[in-house]
Amino acid sequence: MSVSNILLGVSGARQRAITVANAGSPYVFAYEWSDTGFGTRFANPSTTFTGSVHGSSRFSPSGSDVIVANSTSPNVAAYPFGSTGFGTKYSDPATLPSGAGRNAAFNTQGTAVGVGHSNSPFVTAYPWSSGFGTKYADPSSGLPSFASGITFTPGSVLMSINTSPFIAAYAFTGASGFGTRFSNPATGIPASAWGIGIEPSYGAVGAAHGSSPFFTCYTWSDSTGFGTKYANPATLPSSVGRAVSFSINSVAVAHDSGVWVAAYPFTVASGIGTKYANPASAVSGSPSGGGASFNAAGNTYAQTNITTSPFISVYAFSGGGFGTRYSNPATALPGNAFGGSFLN
Repeated sequence: MSVSNILLGVSGARQRAITVANAGSPYVFAYEWSDTGFGTRFANPSTTFTGSVHGSSRFSPSGSDVIVANSTSPNVAAYPFGSTGFGTKYSDPATLPSGAGRNAAFNTQGTAVGVGHSNSPFVTAYPWSSGFGTKYADPSSGLPSFASGITFTPGSVLMSINTSPFIAAYAFTGASGFGTRFSNPATGIPASAWGIGIEPSYGAVGAAHGSSPFFTCYTWSDSTGFGTKYANPATLPSSVGRAVSFSINSVAVAHDSGVWVAAYPFTVASGIGTKYANPASAVSGSPSGGGASFNAAGNTYAQTNITTSPFISVYAFSGGGFGTRYSNPATALPGNAFGGSFLN
């Protein structure tokens, strides 16, 4: 799944849902989701926070919690989530992130959360067990600027960042938090990275960034870190990359012009394939600051945007690329949509 911001899915009898971070109060929303698309919008959380969400809204691996990065104190918020939607907001962490939250995510085991934010040390993490635990020690080798995106593997945490080297990664465990920082990739990213995604087997990582080729992808290992850079796609995204999401056999990059999205076949062994045809029904508006996400099965793709109602576009997806666009939600989002995620 992507650090970059929207989730969807199914597990047993669990409620299927999609959650979206938004610029309009109460700043986090959720809808029922089924094979036919959007269902009823869940009731707003009873306790919200002040200030626009700038980054993400993500489900925990179990689907029982939602975490949201937001632009004003407390900079991160979390809620239980169940068949009726949002529960009572969890208490804020005792030690808050030091700046505006840009993105937040659970680790793969659901035992920790990480927040990328705008002030030094630019990333903060906490143990998680139905609420925030005591903040982990900051990484000993800090980031040079804000973490615009964050994602976890089973043994590491990776971030897209605003200044060189534009991507960073640390060993990470729920027991002890940040470990050693991995070496930067041998072939670097050329510009500010705005989104990061991890391939579902954790064998590759990709970053969306601000200059050509707009998307850069590397092999990944929790033992050795960044590996070989994959060859760039033959047909590049047409402008600044904002978000990236991998499915089990594809990768999609939200970008700032044209049809707003480029998607490709992808495998760890072979890398990036020939670009899929553009969706027949265009994505709505620029994804600048928005997000992209496949569901776990890889048969649905969602992209948020910050310019054009309904602020979210969702498509059926298959091995052949984009399928039919789902109908817009009956109850629209009130404003610019940033990150979100599917509950699988």
